[in-house]
Amino acid sequence: MRGVPQPGLRRQTTQATRPEPPALTPTPLAELVVTGAHAGEVTRKAETAYAVTVISEGRLSSMDASSLAGVVALTPGYWVESSGGEASNNIRARGVPLDGYSSVAVLEDGLPVQHDAGVGFLNPDQLFRPSMGLARIEVLRGGPAAVLASQAPGGLINAINRAPPDSPEAQIRVQTANYGGIRFEGFAGAPWGEARVSLDGFWREDEGVRGTNFAANRGGAARLAFSRQWGRADVEIALKRIDDRVAFFLPVPMRQGPGGGIESIEGFDARRGTLLGPDLIRFDPNARQDPQAPPFTIADGTRVQLTQATLKASWDPGLDGLAEFRLSARTADTARHGLFPSGLQPAATRASAALDQAKVQFPTADRVSYRLASSPSHAPVTPGAAVIQGLASTVSAPLDEILSSFNLSGQGAALGADFRWNVGVYGAYGDYGFRRLSSAVLLEAQENARRLDLVVLDASGAVLGSLTEGGVVRYGVQYDNAEASQATFAAFGAWDVILGSAWTLDFGARWEGQHQWGSVELAAPANLGGPTVADDAILRGTGERRGFDARHATLNATLGLRRRLTDDTHLFARVSRSERLPSVSQFYGDPSGLSVRKAPTVGMDIGLSLERPRLALYAVVFRTAFNGFPFNETLVNPVTGFVEATTSFATSMTTGLELEARFEPTPWLALDGSLTLQNPVFDQFEARVVRDGLPEVQDFSGRQLIRVPKLMLRLASTVTLPHRGEAGLVVEHFGERFSDAANTARLPPYTVLSGHYSLALSERVRLTFTGANLTDTLGLTEGNPRAGQLVSADAQQGLFTARPIFGRTIRAAIAVSF
Repeated sequence: MRGVPQPGLRRQTTQATRPEPPALTPTPLAELVVTGAHAGEVTRKAETAYAVTVISEGRLSSMDASSLAGVVALTPGYWVESSGGEASNNIRARGVPLDGYSSVAVLEDGLPVQHDAGVGFLNPDQLFRPSMGLARIEVLRGGPAAVLASQAPGGLINAINRAPPDSPEAQIRVQTANYGGIRFEGFAGAPWGEARVSLDGFWREDEGVRGTNFAANRGGAARLAFSRQWGRADVEIALKRIDDRVAFFLPVPMRQGPGGGIESIEGFDARRGTLLGPDLIRFDPNARQDPQAPPFTIADGTRVQLTQATLKASWDPGLDGLAEFRLSARTADTARHGLFPSGLQPAATRASAALDQAKVQFPTADRVSYRLASSPSHAPVTPGAAVIQGLASTVSAPLDEILSSFNLSGQGAALGADFRWNVGVYGAYGDYGFRRLSSAVLLEAQENARRLDLVVLDASGAVLGSLTEGGVVRYGVQYDNAEASQATFAAFGAWDVILGSAWTLDFGARWEGQHQWGSVELAAPANLGGPTVADDAILRGTGERRGFDARHATLNATLGLRRRLTDDTHLFARVSRSERLPSVSQFYGDPSGLSVRKAPTVGMDIGLSLERPRLALYAVVFRTAFNGFPFNETLVNPVTGFVEATTSFATSMTTGLELEARFEPTPWLALDGSLTLQNPVFDQFEARVVRDGLPEVQDFSGRQLIRVPKLMLRLASTVTLPHRGEAGLVVEHFGERFSDAANTARLPPYTVLSGHYSLALSERVRLTFTGANLTDTLGLTEGNPRAGQLVSADAQQGLFTARPIFGRTIRAAIAVSF
């Protein structure tokens, strides 16, 4: 474990400046790793003293690599929820029970995509999109990740771009799918005088995997890179621009099936359907809550506009080592428009409850009728089996950030042992904004749902009034407006000591401190005096702000020992201790900082690696203890209608086994597999819940962690066919999970079959078909957090909401090389 190098930068070296331990016999299946390797170098995966997964360019080309989460899903120990679309997904690494990407750091060529991947609504997969410019991804699992990068208690994802080439080359790929749309992506590069340049990116437009009936995914990204060598120095400058809209898919209505199974409700295909549709495009509740606010634009989904410049330089400082400097500056505007389901009921049950409410306001009320909110005539409608209430929410989260690092590495010998060292500093500064407006809206529980009004009638059928307005049950149930800044400084060092021909000892440490300050606008309900109760209590900003100013620091450390048993077999052990520092977004809901604290992690690994000509096997036993993480519970109060948040703290313990293997019995057949077998549980966790209308403290200790399976299995076979063809099948199985801490809302296990077929039409043209979920399995990645993450209100209910995997998708692509 040495540092995070800069892939793609060339380093002129000689054997004298790169002493190696005794040479090992290379094998055809050996994978090379740069993340964590000595600066400017690569190492064999078998020689690493930490758990790492390599996702090569070849594996990327045989799968749908349009989302970061979809690619990282190949990693054992990582539970990945990629059912949200191309962005805004979730990863839980080695049982660390944090949402979004809070448990990992995400890097691009060794630099953070954003300093803190856990800032609310700023998922790094929104600011990084895979394309043909991506060469490989390396994923560290636990171990030294928190020394190599900031805010990485569970691991580290390093996406490595293709370097500008030494000779002219270009590739372009055009893709379409069974759900329509088109995607163009490409890479081109060539020498330019004494320099090298490359351009890569993508553009696509489609309705999304779930049929929205509008262009839900629109836009693209481009990256221009320039590299040159001056003497003993290498320099690369890159400019990246993203202007993209991505559909944001959230839970859909479902029901319990026979034998504890799950199934779609009438009028809704959970595999392909979505509540999003044309009716919501014409809907904007934000103007009533704040006339100056940006509109609710569901067609934009997650809208990202990013401009980023990166400078990387490495040179030989004359100290028998390497110096590296990196600088990145970015400005990003992210707006997320989503429909977050908060309650699903039979239509008759909702109407009955509404009648009780109506009689308070209209004493002669006899019944309540559903009407289409978007219909000019307010036409009556029978909504089907169920209706659903959701939060129409707009979140604006701008980010301006600059970060830089300097590393100096070298080597030497003392006391009869060779050693390598790497020291450096890192700094980051960011300005953050956060604004959220939400209103409660009533919809049909059907695909491309339409808004519903609850109209009150008397005994003669005459209209007395309405309980809703344009489908809005209540305007302004959420209001947030925060501004914040953060400055971070870190100093780190790592040392490898080579003890003879068989042993290597490494130690790394990282001190990091941060200063966060900002303010949050207070909100208060206001009655606008409209004809319905929908605007009787709108949360609006008061103009009064509450400030916060906090400083936190930590010292992370890791210690590893590797033993070379034979030329192709290695054993390692590692212990690491780190603390995740608070994210600045934790102060948005609690400017007092009473619920803001550091979250310590202790991890232990024992690993065995075997690389032979036809077999590669990597096994790791791990244990992760995560202490004091904030368990944020967001619920809609059934009495007030407001969204309320509470915070509890828990500790977790996950013990598990990770296996990766590849076997090539013949030159034309390759078998791959990965296995995660773990026991992710709450170690100590007590929280206040409401039972039968009364608060009480419930103990969740020993329960399985939310949305983390005990078993994840992946088996793949690839066959090389004549005429440069290739075909493959992948079977994946995911064990039982729960969407609440009480383990009452069960997410059943499921199995998915996928495959690919690729054929070279000529030396330069290749046709590829990829299929995901070929058996059209109905599997759930998560329940509905807004139904309760402590004790879910959906538990044991006939109707519930959850986020399923996508149904069968077939993609066809043709790639041309020049």
